[in-house]
Amino acid sequence: MEATHECAFHSLTTCRGELRSREISVSVVDNSSGEILEDGTHTTHDNGFVGFWLPRGITADLTCALEDVTGTASISTQAEDDLTCLTSLQLT
Repeated sequence: MEATHECAFHSLTTCRGELRSREISVSVVDNSSGEILEDGTHTTHDNGFVGFWLPRGITADLTCALEDVTGTASISTQAEDDLTCLTSLQLT
């Protein structure tokens, strides 16, 4: 909500998000099929992150919400070198 940081491949020991142990709503929708891959409320881990396994070869819209703030981003698992960690989604 206040800051983001650069990251490409998540490190469980050094990556820290600011929303530790918070319940957030998460939605992931495949752009080409419209399939809902994730839709629910999840509690972030002690490191401030929540993780999901997504199928390879998709482009999707990710939406996260906490109370009255929301953030949306386009994500991809199309290429071998696509990011496995998204730290730039800021809730506003």
